[in-house]
Amino acid sequence: MMFSPIEVQETVNMFMQYKLDIRAITMGISLRDCACESGKESRRRMYDKIMRYALRSSLHPLGP
Repeated sequence: MMFSPIEVQETVNMFMQYKLDIRAITMGISLRDCACESGKESRRRMYDKIMRYALRSSLHPLGP
């Protein structure tokens, strides 16, 4: 599948504007359940979840 330059630029803009984490996207992790009233708590939950999945995928060659 080929992506147009506009699609690539839109993706880059999303990463820059929304500070998306490429690790979550490439591992297919949903971060919706990390939402919380506190931004600090949401960030902690996201970090913890990404690290949990990363650890699992590094221990299992076929992924989580």
